[in-house]
Amino acid sequence: MEYTNNPDFYQSLISAKEVLRRVQRSKAWLYKQLSKNAFPRSVKIGTRSISFIESEVEHWIKEQISASRDGRHEGHQWLC
Repeated sequence: MEYTNNPDFYQSLISAKEVLRRVQRSKAWLYKQLSKNAFPRSVKIGTRSISFIESEVEHWIKEQISASRDGRHEGHQWLC
C-alpha cells in the first residue's frame, strides 16, 4: 500500500474514556447520545471495546462551542 498525504489516511482513534474527559460528561450521557445518533459513531475495536475517530469528536466539540456562542442550544437536552 502506498502512503499518501490524504488527511483521512492519518485518522487516529481515541478511547471512550478520553472522549468523556474531553466532553466532560458521563458514560451514561455518551451512550444516550450514541443511541440518538447525536454524537459521532464509535468504532468497535474489540469484543467489548469501542473507540472514536479523534477528528470527528473534535469537530463535534467545535460545533457545540459554535452553537453555544450563537445561542442555538439554549434549553437543549444535551446541556442537562
